[in-house]
Amino acid sequence: MRENLFGDTINPSTIYYLMIFAFIIAVRFFTTYKSNRPIKEIMFVSLEIVYSCVGLAILLLSESTKADLSAVFAIYVVLLVIAAFLEASREDFREKTAYLIAHCTLIGLVVIATIYLNQTTLYQRAPKSDAHEQMAKKEYRVSVPYYDLSLRYYLGNKLGTRKLVYIAHVKDTSIKSAIEQAKLQFWDKDTVQTNPFDPKRVKSPSELMVDSDEIIAEELRH
Repeated sequence: MRENLFGDTINPSTIYYLMIFAFIIAVRFFTTYKSNRPIKEIMFVSLEIVYSCVGLAILLLSESTKADLSAVFAIYVVLLVIAAFLEASREDFREKTAYLIAHCTLIGLVVIATIYLNQTTLYQRAPKSDAHEQMAKKEYRVSVPYYDLSLRYYLGNKLGTRKLVYIAHVKDTSIKSAIEQAKLQFWDKDTVQTNPFDPKRVKSPSELMVDSDEIIAEELRH
């Protein structure tokens, strides 16, 4: 599943640039309103928007590989040239709807690219702390029933084939994962000695059989 663009946190740089964009548009709104010019001129700010992203472009250049440097530089220069052309052509095209659409399209591209880059390429999210992970874990007592056929050599067939139980105390985030952890503990040669008559005996699946259907796990509440 693709990770959410904003994940658990928002890059402060994202908020910073959005505030700058909002400030630029707000200033243009007040100057337009005060001068009694058409309200659509509020969006004639693509050059200022592109200018304000020069810091982002420099940071992106510093993070880019040598193969990507020219591409990043060329893209920013193209955006800057287009914005400058729109600004220089204001008097010729300001009354045309296409001129407004061009400004809005360029602004939209810059804003979307700024948010995306700040939330992905230029944002290294801190990994979730072990403390949070530990807090999410619960303590479980898991009963793992099993047969140890090696005991037949010492106790005979009647007693040597009785079902035994290994009790494990584990901490995990769910019952299912707690059961899996308990089974791993059972097979760990350093944590369980199933045959008291021969502690050094190597555990073998041919002699140890876990009854997985009968495993019981319960959460311990303190």
